[in-house]
Amino acid sequence: MATIKSSESVPENITAPQASIITNLRIQKERAQLARSKPTYIHDIIIRNDNQKQWDIMLLPPRPPYNNGMFRLRITFPSDYPFKPPHLYFITPIYHPNIDEKGQ
Repeated sequence: MATIKSSESVPENITAPQASIITNLRIQKERAQLARSKPTYIHDIIIRNDNQKQWDIMLLPPRPPYNNGMFRLRITFPSDYPFKPPHLYFITPIYHPNIDEKGQ
């Protein structure tokens, strides 16, 4: 999978409707890929039909120090995805040096 740098923006020759189509197709592709090969630590993925750009995920980490925990996180895809990265934050409070009190 290609890595897209967050500093990249939507190419100038792409119109808003085209960008929306690109976004939706990419999200559908990633959703299908995840359904085919879901990692074992992902217990559940909730994607509402009325908002394909928001995924709620339940993680069950297999190894310490978080293996006894269950964590909910939310991934929100921006309208210019994949040219901008998704926003991810933990709904479940978690103590981790790289995650602030807002779950980000």
